[in-house]
Amino acid sequence: MLRQSQIAAAAVALLLGVAAPTRTSATTFTVNSTLDHPNASLGSTTCATADVPAVCTLRAAIQAANAHSGADTINLPPGTYTLSIPGRMEDAAATGDLDINDPGNGKLTIIGTGTGGSSARIITMANDPSSGKPLDRVFDILSDADISNVTIQNGYAAASPDYPYGGGVFVEGTATVSLSNVVVANSLADTSGAGIRNEGTVTLTDVTLQGNIAHSAGGGLDSISTATLNRVTISGNTASSGGGIHSDFSMTLTNVTVTGNTAQNNGGGITNSATATLILVTLADNIVQLVGELSGNYNGIGDATFKYVIVGFATDTTGPGSSNSCNSFGVLTSGGHNLDTGNTCGFTGPGDKTGTCSVTTSTHCTVDSDCPAGQTCKVLDPLLAPLASNPGPMSLTMTRALYLGSPAIDAGGADCPNLSASPPIPNIDQRGVTRPLDGNGDTVKLCDIGAYESDGTGPTTTTTTTTTTSTTTTTTSTTTTSSTTATTNTTTTTTTAQASTTTTTTQVPTTTITTTSSTATTSSTTTTTSTTTTTTAPAACGDVNGDGMVNIGDALIVAQFDVGLRQCGQAPFVHPELCDVNRDNACNIGDALRMAQCDVGLISCAFTCNPFTCP
Repeated sequence: MLRQSQIAAAAVALLLGVAAPTRTSATTFTVNSTLDHPNASLGSTTCATADVPAVCTLRAAIQAANAHSGADTINLPPGTYTLSIPGRMEDAAATGDLDINDPGNGKLTIIGTGTGGSSARIITMANDPSSGKPLDRVFDILSDADISNVTIQNGYAAASPDYPYGGGVFVEGTATVSLSNVVVANSLADTSGAGIRNEGTVTLTDVTLQGNIAHSAGGGLDSISTATLNRVTISGNTASSGGGIHSDFSMTLTNVTVTGNTAQNNGGGITNSATATLILVTLADNIVQLVGELSGNYNGIGDATFKYVIVGFATDTTGPGSSNSCNSFGVLTSGGHNLDTGNTCGFTGPGDKTGTCSVTTSTHCTVDSDCPAGQTCKVLDPLLAPLASNPGPMSLTMTRALYLGSPAIDAGGADCPNLSASPPIPNIDQRGVTRPLDGNGDTVKLCDIGAYESDGTGPTTTTTTTTTTSTTTTTTSTTTTSSTTATTNTTTTTTTAQASTTTTTTQVPTTTITTTSSTATTSSTTTTTSTTTTTTAPAACGDVNGDGMVNIGDALIVAQFDVGLRQCGQAPFVHPELCDVNRDNACNIGDALRMAQCDVGLISCAFTCNPFTCP
């Protein structure tokens, strides 16, 4: 059943006795209630529920906009909007998900208003008490729409009796959809596209896809049509193929971070089956789990062009490292100035940086066997800081900063920025920070490789330098000894007969001086220690997968560990020391429950852990 069929939707409307909509001028609806109540009349273009007094709910506003054939705007103030009406398989937004379905294809704009970021307006699906899973996906979009400044979470696209694609957002048919400053998180799909399934045309700007799980392809995004991503972070998502992204059509990524995603089979970060262009992208620390499978960061079946892309470390069946970070059966073209920790992508463009052999440094390598006998392969560490909310003019998504000393800093050329290129190389990074900057202090401004532009002020790795100075001081002491010796001189006069003899004795003192010199040597050692501290955010208690957030993804890992399906300390359970959030000296379902409650806002996420070690 192709639910995107607008002909079928019109037929449903006729069966319900709804008059065919007529095109009128643009209308604005302002939501004033977080209740999940439908519009009092399905065909009404006024947002008013049957409550006394009547209110304008989000569901009612969407139904009114669907009935109105022109462009519409819905203003959505801060609050949590929980969708709780059971029922799937209809496109009138009456039950289950919110169907954006204007038969005249008038664009609907949903704007999160008021103070606070996207987290101040949460649109979430309630769980089915019988299954414990969400009742439905959150948004089913069959006509053009722009959505901004909201969080969309806890959706579920079930295989039966529904269309099992798009747990958070499903973009159907000819719909053109733009998401801006939106988080799509913690949603499920029995097949593909747990976060977003795109069958129309989708543009994502300042968007986060986080903690979504698909059984087949595209944990964060599954796209079979045109997709454009600008300043986007995709992290902590899981699928069989393409843990972060699975694409079967044209895709362009600019200033995008793809990190910490997991695939069972291939493409922990990205699986591309068509054409893709990656510009100023950080692609690192993604995971492939099953034995015999490769390409932790990127798996290319179709053709792709990489420009200013970091392809960092990955975890695959050979273990953590760079050995099979990138794998392409299609043509992978370097546009220049890429960085590969090994030589897995085969970059040979201008300014490309890869791993090299320890002695024959002109020889690119991935493993030791690529080098001459007796030499080892030295991987090129991009020195990426953990995912964090780094400050910037547009810091709406998390990024991975470059540690000072990173080989990606100031590694660009004269082609960056280039706004006239097709596609353009922008003059800002993912946070909106100006490119290029002088990141290495040589007074020359050059673009950095990847989604983050360093200004040369940090963060820094921890280093300790010890300087020892020896000083010798010599002291001389002189001892003088005086001795006096009496010397006797004798004069004798003799008189014989008439003569007389006289004897005179005179004593003359003699002084002897003895000088003794002694030298004492004193040595002193002065030690100067300078320490530079790494400026990274401390790991949050409960963030067992290390993606910077405590959410349903962490809860799932802990629950799987508790029943013996997940090994402690192995990716993605990389931080078991952070799992004991209820402080009972164990890591079990009780901790998983608290993590899940934190994710949906039932309790605070400010946990304090008892340190846990793997048994």
